Amino acid sequence: LDCMGNASPISRQQRYGRKPDGVCAVVGSCAGGFNKETNLLGDIIYTNTEITDKGENGKLQYFWEAFPVGIGRGDNVPGTSDVKTTYMFTYMDAEEGRPSLASLMEDYWDLLPKYQPSISDPETDLDVKRVLFAYFPTYRDSPLKPQWSRLLAVGDASGIQSPLSFGGFGALTRHLGRISGAIDEALENDLLHKNDLGEINAYTPNLSAAWMFQKAMSVRMGQDVDPK
Repeated sequence: LDCMGNASPISRQQRYGRKPDGVCAVVGSCAGGFNKETNLLGDIIYTNTEITDKGENGKLQYFWEAFPVGIGRGDNVPGTSDVKTTYMFTYMDAEEGRPSLASLMEDYWDLLPKYQPSISDPETDLDVKRVLFAYFPTYRDSPLKPQWSRLLAVGDASGIQSPLSFGGFGALTRHLGRISGAIDEALENDLLHKNDLGEINAYTPNLSAAWMFQKAMSVRMGQDVDPK
């Protein structure tokens, strides 16, 4: 089983030379210093700004996620924790001129007070515990069909994740029962040829709908759109 993620050398060899069809770029942090009384609920996909024009790096629509940290552990009831994880993310193509993660991180710090008005200056108001940043490449040709017998990719390595998600952990969890049962059956019946294993991660129609959402939530290089 290849469980080495989207940077799997096996998957990279199989996709050799192919540019991703889309990228989800995410930056964020886990920090203390937020208002405890309002640190009660999280956001999944939230936006509060118009499309950001990055000049020669194209235009981006920023989205946010937020999760209170520590609530439910020990005696920490809602309203007692000032620690929160916040992510800012955007969808884009994989064109060479797209902005760096460092550029997105600068925008994150600038826009964070607008998203979380209980702080005004992240540098002085927050106790930053860790900073997070990553690119998640996605391919339309997914899930990845096995190219070699006796070898099956799972999770991000197989491309089973939605182009809207930050990787395939959730997708793998949803499919875990089906995949584990199919692998057990394949082993019992010696069905380990690549064609047999290809039936385990067959095409899932919901990925097509997710790609439509990804396109609707991103701006192509050179595309002229209403910033609102």
